Amino acid sequence: MRDPEPTSGLQKILTSYGRRFGCDRVLFFEEKRDDIRLAYRWESPDILPLAADFAPVPRREVAHFYERFAHKNTFVVRNFHEYWRKHPQDAPHIPNLQSAILSRVNLDGQAYGLLEAVNPPAEQMDDAAQVLATLSRFVAILIRNRDVMRRLDRAGKVDQMTGIYNRRGLLESVEHLIPDVSYAIVFLDVNGLKHTNDTLGHKAGDKLIRGTASILRSVPSAATFRMGGDEFLLLKRIESEDEVPALLEKLRQRFRDADISTALGATVVRAPIDDIDAALAEADAQMYEDKKKHYESRHERE
Repeated sequence: MRDPEPTSGLQKILTSYGRRFGCDRVLFFEEKRDDIRLAYRWESPDILPLAADFAPVPRREVAHFYERFAHKNTFVVRNFHEYWRKHPQDAPHIPNLQSAILSRVNLDGQAYGLLEAVNPPAEQMDDAAQVLATLSRFVAILIRNRDVMRRLDRAGKVDQMTGIYNRRGLLESVEHLIPDVSYAIVFLDVNGLKHTNDTLGHKAGDKLIRGTASILRSVPSAATFRMGGDEFLLLKRIESEDEVPALLEKLRQRFRDADISTALGATVVRAPIDDIDAALAEADAQMYEDKKKHYESRHERE
């Protein structure tokens, strides 16, 4: 419980419990809308582990478990062969499942999932059930703390006005790019935002910013970031540099259709990116040249 990383603390609980009571597995299934999904596990080194992509289990296939949870938060199934004869609608999903202890994980009216201790020794079943019932509350606290930390982390990486990632989100995203794959970095600046704020008010300026983010977000298979103020960045995987001119032209057309004036610049990088600031500077320089052309053209028209 004192572990600074909730998921690490949860994993320690599963490991300690599984070893203490000699289980084959100790599993935590997280509840979603219509299914339960294996989120954390401990498995004895003496058994074949479950597949890494263990499929979500539809709740209708374990409906009888939830009927029992309505009356008791923790219960024991001592013989699954007998259980399935009585409840054939509850399909088995775990191999060599002979017995189990199941405990609902909830806290303050919020259900988080269920713990399942698989094949504990028969002579320890009662003691193991009592301990699992107690641990379910601690697991609920850890899952709640994990969710709070995730929300705080996401809030720190997301621009509140537009809902897209900010510069911090970009720096984290760059760390997870696929090695030896090329990416286009498109730097974008909204022309005339200050003029819009001064003449039409900040609500109009905010609408312009959100409209820009919406158009960028609509680009398929791309990640979008607000770098601050009127500057945005789009990161898109490409096969060849030849794709970049078409990408820029498509963006320009979308902004023209939306009556939003922008300046665009782009560069191509290959992951991993050793110096993201240098790549951003190059894209920014290209964008500045595009902005200079925009204002020169407008001056000539005037």
